Amino acid sequence: MTNTTHFDLSEFPGSPYAAELKRGVSRLRFEPALEAAYVEQHTLRVRRRVMIWFGTILAIIGVHVAVRILSGAATDAMGYVLVLLQPVATAVAIIYLIYRIRRPDAPQRYLPVAIWIVPLVAALSGYFGGTAVIQGSPERLVMMALTLTGYFFFCGLLFRSALAASAVVIAAFALAMVSAGVAPFVGAKLLFVIVLTTFIVALASRDVEMAYRTNFLEDALIVQLLSADPLTGLKNRRAFDEHLLRMWRQAARDRRELAVLMIDIDHFKAYNDTCGHRAGDRTLQTVSQTIAQFARRPMDLIARYGGEEFVVIFYDLAAHHVQDVAERMRRSVEALQLEHPGMRSGAVGTISVGGAIVEPVLGRTPHGVVQLADQALYEAKHAGRNTVRIKGASEYDGMTTGVFARI
Repeated sequence: MTNTTHFDLSEFPGSPYAAELKRGVSRLRFEPALEAAYVEQHTLRVRRRVMIWFGTILAIIGVHVAVRILSGAATDAMGYVLVLLQPVATAVAIIYLIYRIRRPDAPQRYLPVAIWIVPLVAALSGYFGGTAVIQGSPERLVMMALTLTGYFFFCGLLFRSALAASAVVIAAFALAMVSAGVAPFVGAKLLFVIVLTTFIVALASRDVEMAYRTNFLEDALIVQLLSADPLTGLKNRRAFDEHLLRMWRQAARDRRELAVLMIDIDHFKAYNDTCGHRAGDRTLQTVSQTIAQFARRPMDLIARYGGEEFVVIFYDLAAHHVQDVAERMRRSVEALQLEHPGMRSGAVGTISVGGAIVEPVLGRTPHGVVQLADQALYEAKHAGRNTVRIKGASEYDGMTTGVFARI
């Protein structure tokens, strides 16, 4: 499929979403991590239609049974009861599974079960549907066509799984024809109807899934645009605030500590005044790329806080490790040997780092830990810059909101 996205994908280096768009969605399969995220979104999106579809099936079965009882035709053999038990049990199981996906851990569980249940149902419906058509119930051919449509659009299956279920229906229907000794010409005509129906529905279903997958990737790129700093490529202040709140809640639930580092490029205004803003921008990009290497765990985040300031969140990192990472950041930037003409001869660009490590408990807030890290950064600058200061819970408890402690 030709890439028709309106995004300039070169603006998203390293983005897995842009990489998938470049590759094209015609494979209908992403890399494992993105595929898992797409499956979760897909399952939540189709939840309502799956419940309606299988609820309708149960209602139709109920009406069918009631009509047979009222007409006195409910004296069939046990086989008839067994044939009904299969779709009823399946519909109930599917409704139960799809209903449970409201739980946070459940969306990933539906499809792995459904892709086994639905083909089993498909085999039985294909065989018994074919038998009913042979025995003089041509309306069952229409029902089978509706069932095939349901596999692609109403069972919550992805295209590949729906196609596999439909292939099972076709194979079971053909087996019913052969088992009943139907004349080849008649069997071929009936089978042609089923195959043609499958082809038409599958073609539409494939286009729909490709559109959904493209929208999934483009929506993710929009989120990246809204959460990224255009100059450095790091997360922006908005993304930091949102992530800090999520991690604060997570740390409170898990009873873990949260660390925030505030990082400032020393004497950056003097550098801008001497070298110009273009040079300043290049310095910001270089420094951001350097310190970004130290925040690579899944729950870590580094963002541009504003101007020449950066901020880092570390989840559940011991105090001595936080101190060590901050020192390595400082040394790495100093090792860049960025010339600083605005300072004395031979001076190079450096950073000051202030950090706060606290466990979220009653009486503490995310804004408070940021203020404590800012206080630590203030002290690092006051101590001569190119240094690190880390504060802990005891300093937090003695802090006055909105006011730096005197030093």
